[in-house]
Parts: sequence; C-alpha cells; structure tokens
Amino acid sequence: SSSPAPSPGAVAQMSMARAQVDARRAKLAVVETLLEAEAPDAARLASMTRGWTGEEFLAIAEERCLAGRCGWPLCGVDLKAAARTAASDDDARTAKEEEEEEEVDAKTTETTEAPADAAKSTGARDDASKPFWARAAERRLREADHSDDDDAVDAERR
Repeated sequence: SSSPAPSPGAVAQMSMARAQVDARRAKLAVVETLLEAEAPDAARLASMTRGWTGEEFLAIAEERCLAGRCGWPLCGVDLKAAARTAASDDDARTAKEEEEEEEVDAKTTETTEAPADAAKSTGARDDASKPFWARAAERRLREADHSDDDDAVDAERR
C-alpha cells in the first residue's frame, strides 16, 4: 500500500507550481506593504518590485487607489485624509474670505457713506464728484477767505 514515486516530470511541475505560489505570496506581501501608511523610499521600492512587469506594477497602483491611497507607490498621501483636510481648508478659507469681504464692505460703507451723509446733513455738495483741480481751487479760495478773517480779527484786537 505504498504509493508509487512521482515521475521526475511531475516533481519538476510541482516545484514550479510551488515557486509560482511563493512568488505570488511575496508579491502579495509587497502589495500589503505598499498599502501601509508609510511610503517606501525609492531604493526599497525598486528592490521590492525587482522583476515585476509594468502590468503588475500598475496593478499595485490600482490597488492603492482602491484602498484610498495615492496610486504612486512612493507617495505616502492618504487620499481620504487629504480630501478631508482639503475640504476643511476650503471651508476655513471660505469663512475667512467671507469675513474679509464683510470687513471691506464695512470699511467701504464707513468711508463712502459717512462723508456723503455728513455732506447731506450740512447741505454741502459732495466734493468727490468734482474734478481734482476744482476742489484744489475751492480749497485755496476758502483758505484765502479765512486769512482775511484772521486779519480782521487781528485788526479788531488792536
């Protein structure tokens, strides 16, 4: 009841099958390593994938993408975490931009409406609508009028 010894051809086929299984297990271990959080350095990646075909390397990239990681094996970015960070950065940036816009609106309102309201309440014209040279000429005239008043006050005091 002893079984006959396998033929040399069968032994060779079994050895090749075991070698293929071992190679697939080693590749699976590399894939699992490349799915971890830490990205390997270039030298380690080259040694881990030595002898791999481009198709096998692309399969790893696809697995990494499916696992939510960057497809490039040298990249340590977790795409899900990066997306969350980017979304929270966008929310923070949007809130900050809205706050800055409100500040600018408030300052603009202060600097444009307050003088206009003051001019309306005193009955004065809005000088901003006049050309610069006209405003400068009026200012000089007012200053000249005030200097005459100062001379009159000085004369009365004497």
